[in-house]
Amino acid sequence: VIVILVQIFGGGSKSSSDNENDVEIEDVVEEKVKVPELLGMSYSEAKEELNSLGLGIKLGETRSSDEYEAGQIIEQSEDAGTEVDVNTTIVVDICGDGSQVEIPADLEGKTRTQVENALTALGLSVDITEVFSDDVDSGYVISTTPSAGSKVDKGGVVQVVISKGSEADAMVAVPDLRNRSESTAKQLLSSAGLSSGSVTQEYSDTVSEGNIISQSPSAGSQVE
Repeated sequence: VIVILVQIFGGGSKSSSDNENDVEIEDVVEEKVKVPELLGMSYSEAKEELNSLGLGIKLGETRSSDEYEAGQIIEQSEDAGTEVDVNTTIVVDICGDGSQVEIPADLEGKTRTQVENALTALGLSVDITEVFSDDVDSGYVISTTPSAGSKVDKGGVVQVVISKGSEADAMVAVPDLRNRSESTAKQLLSSAGLSSGSVTQEYSDTVSEGNIISQSPSAGSQVE
């Protein structure tokens, strides 16, 4: 858990009489982001784009479209350009060609690359999630959703869980969060398998409003 200190206004010092306004200030600086254009992207491309903005993604329907190719996003729950709160989840519909394929039975225990190649060859998109496992070696498949033998629409998305190995053996370097926005900092921590703890807001003459002033543990520290 990483503690981060966020700058809330451009400069000046904070007097004790301002303490009663902490909650109101926190509400004012709550970050919003604009939803990007996702139509025509693959699920994995959209996930990467949304996650970089501090947004989530969820699969809606798989259905046919005359305008898009199988595997491309044909509809999104929030239009491009709409301002939403950080951590909002965007639901996307994927184009399918009307046919179905069967999830192979021998994916578990294979490498990430092997599974991605096998599913892509069937006309499916792959959504990768990595988790710790004491039973499956790092880089190998733990499970798929839908499971082996299931019929899915061609162009649909298969969620694949990949092992990161044993958590007890995992040590990661804390990323440098200074001068980054809070949403970007949280995304960097998430990508490193870390989470943010308490967030304190202070004034600063040198750091832009809403950006990180300092962090604990410091950048480069090795943590579990």
